[in-house]
Amino acid sequence: MGTVNFEIVESNFVKKYTDTYDLSILVGMDRFSFLVSDPQQNILLLRSYAFASGITGLDKLSDSLKEIYISDELLKQSYQTVRIGILDQRSTLVPSDLFDPEQKEVYLKNVVENIEYDTINFDALKPLGMVNLYATNTDFINQLYGYFPNAKINNAGSSLILGHRKIAENRTGRQICLNVRQGLLQISLFDNKELLFYNSFIYESSQDFIYYVMLVFDQFQLKPEGNTVHISGQIVQDSEIYHLLFRYIRHLEMMPIPDYYKLGAKGSKMEDYQYFDLFSRKLCE
Repeated sequence: MGTVNFEIVESNFVKKYTDTYDLSILVGMDRFSFLVSDPQQNILLLRSYAFASGITGLDKLSDSLKEIYISDELLKQSYQTVRIGILDQRSTLVPSDLFDPEQKEVYLKNVVENIEYDTINFDALKPLGMVNLYATNTDFINQLYGYFPNAKINNAGSSLILGHRKIAENRTGRQICLNVRQGLLQISLFDNKELLFYNSFIYESSQDFIYYVMLVFDQFQLKPEGNTVHISGQIVQDSEIYHLLFRYIRHLEMMPIPDYYKLGAKGSKMEDYQYFDLFSRKLCE
């Protein structure tokens, strides 16, 4: 099963009140993370499990997910709302005006291979006038619904894009946002509230990582000395990836916790940018 690699539990978390709390979950091939917040949007608890490296698909997580659910009593409590984001990069964005829900498979046929074991769903990104259309392993979704029957489940990229939009909307000029997972880089480019680009890339080395970042700079003729790159996810400033980024791009900012959440005494001491994608789950209502 996964092993707990990070945890905070605030003193005002009360287990018997969980039916008044909200539960947000983010799960991908590298980790399973969740947070609990109260009606005042205070983050009361955050816990993250790391999976073993080398997992090649969500369908390989069945046993680990089962063991986490069985062993973690907090996941079996009753909550007011449950939101689950599945990190699966097999997706594409389609303008809402051009999207026909009856043709879901057609949009994905040139993007995703071997979808016979997948469920095709979509999330409406109303502020952007787009939908995020994606494939997810059917057995994996059914397993999650078995544990959380009233959950709202969608693609983690949907909430991350909306989280990046909130970063960009109050800033001048084009803003590049990076979210780093183990072996996966997600990149958004915004011009104020307008999404110009979003994609996810699998990387195996720091050189791969910087190549994909600079590819976006080249494609949109951005200036490394003039555009800010906002960073979140599993990255530390004393890492090869960060040093490479700083070599090419001078304006790097770690993403703050969104203003719709409040951290307690313990949470305020953590590297909150590492959980920006989990915090963004709240934006998929």
